[in-house]
Amino acid sequence: MKSLVVPLALLGLAACATETVAPAPEPATLSDAEFKTLWNAAYNSKPESGAETAFTAMLEREDLTPAQRGEVYYGRGTMRGIYVRDWPEAYPQCALGDFMKAKDLPLSEARMQQMRQSMEYQVSRQQYFKDAPRLCQEWAAEAAVWLYAPAE
Repeated sequence: MKSLVVPLALLGLAACATETVAPAPEPATLSDAEFKTLWNAAYNSKPESGAETAFTAMLEREDLTPAQRGEVYYGRGTMRGIYVRDWPEAYPQCALGDFMKAKDLPLSEARMQQMRQSMEYQVSRQQYFKDAPRLCQEWAAEAAVWLYAPAE
């Protein structure tokens, strides 16, 4: 009996060693068509302050691609910069915070150019809105450095 125990134990260990674990499935992502519908609904919210809630809800989703997430930050930043003081985060400085988050995500070259122009505009007008939330003011300072620092 002892002579069978060792070979069976080795056989069991070999079976465990060759067992493969299936790779985790790719996370489900939102289709471009579904994303566009959600994005358009958020951007066209009435009242406009609903855009903050809608875009923020989109950012909480787990199924956005990095490019879609960048578009959401761009959209929310745009709305924050247009409707200044219509809701607590609607300030040029808060718009700049969203643009700073979007810049690190894979946006198209055309969108990056639009965003850079929007950032320059928001940096130029932030001086008129000194009552922006403190965190947003910190983002604005970083945005100005990013926009205007000499290239290394």
